[in-house]
Amino acid sequence: MVRTTANGQPAVAVYSRGQDGTYQPHAVQVITMTARAISRIVSFNDAGLFPAFGLPTSLPAAAC
Repeated sequence: MVRTTANGQPAVAVYSRGQDGTYQPHAVQVITMTARAISRIVSFNDAGLFPAFGLPTSLPAAAC
C-alpha cells in the first residue's frame, strides 16, 4: 500500500504482487474519517486510475 489522497481525504493505493515479483496496481481505497474512527472505505478497483493520482503503474519487488 502507498499513501495518497483523494479529494482531500486520506487514501491508499493497493498493489498486488505479480508472477514476476513486481507489484501491479489493484485499487485505490478512499478512507472517510470521523472524530472517533474510520466511518467508510470506498474501493475503486480500477488500475487505470493510478496515473491520475500520480502513482507508479508498477513497483519493483525490492520496493515493498
